[in-house]
Parts: sequence; C-alpha cells; structure tokens
Amino acid sequence: MSPTDVAVGNTGIIFIGRGFVPAAAAGNANQGETLIQGASIEEVKEFEGDARPYKGPIWGISDTAAQQIVVEEEVENQI
Repeated sequence: MSPTDVAVGNTGIIFIGRGFVPAAAAGNANQGETLIQGASIEEVKEFEGDARPYKGPIWGISDTAAQQIVVEEEVENQI
C-alpha cells in the first residue's frame, strides 16, 4: 500500500507471497509477508551477486474488499 498516502478505505491487510499464492488469513502458515496501510516492502541488493531482488512471480491478496496497492519496479541496467 502506498507509504506516502493514507487511503480512507484501506483498512485491511495485504498478504504477499513470493512464488506462491498466500492465504488471506493472519496466522496461517501460508500467509507470506503482511503489508498494512502506509507500509512498504523493499528488497535491496547488499553486495554484487546478491540474489535479491526476487525475480519470480509475486502474489498479493487482501483480507478485505476494495484494497489499493501501489507496485513500483526498478530495473538495473546490465551494460
């Protein structure tokens, strides 16, 4: 969900799964990472050859209807 803005209707949790569809229930073993309003998840390389960021499919599912999420992607130049 956008960390720079607060949307009135965003009251739920978005569950993020890297490589799998997460369960939309807090406490479930397959819930993945949780994302709440005003928060963000970043994957930053810490050294050359670091496997981050994850390059596979990323799934998001909410426990509440009509949630909004902003996804931004950066692409490294491979020159």
